[in-house]
Amino acid sequence: IWFCEGFSSDIIAAIEQRQLNLGIIMTYSTDKETTQQRILESSLEYKTLFVDKVKLYVSLNHELHEKNTIYMKDVVPYSYVTGGNVVVAKHSQQLLQSYGYQKDVEIINNQQLRLRYLVRQNAFTSLPDRLFQSSVEYQKFLKPIHVQDLQWECELGVVYHADEIRPLEEILLQRMQEKIK
Repeated sequence: IWFCEGFSSDIIAAIEQRQLNLGIIMTYSTDKETTQQRILESSLEYKTLFVDKVKLYVSLNHELHEKNTIYMKDVVPYSYVTGGNVVVAKHSQQLLQSYGYQKDVEIINNQQLRLRYLVRQNAFTSLPDRLFQSSVEYQKFLKPIHVQDLQWECELGVVYHADEIRPLEEILLQRMQEKIK
């Protein structure tokens, strides 16, 4: 079994081209429909592993923690930082622009540097709740803010060619589903 990390679109392309037998992808409520359509058009199979809420996070001392009620209009004056590439940043920027965000999205792939930036620049980021809960590093420096008008979700799932799944891969899929639930 070979593991690699990449963006959902790259993973799907590798499976289409039969470079990978199966891949784990994450979609957000904002791009799920497009991704599902591509999977369907490629005659691939998809199994959901879990669905999770996406929350916004800021440093522990951020002034937004002092507000009783927070809306996106309160968040968009701050810089947004994400990991990934230009495609991820552009997608994030489009999502945020619908709330009035007018800045460039910062891309910082190194987790330590991203955390430092979030704290020093009073910036914000978004993460699936499970990712935050499983990361001691994130919990040391960040705290979620509960934004009233933000309803983002993410879904983790497995993409594969149904006709080419091997017994070992089927066992792996079953075990992943058991562990994640």
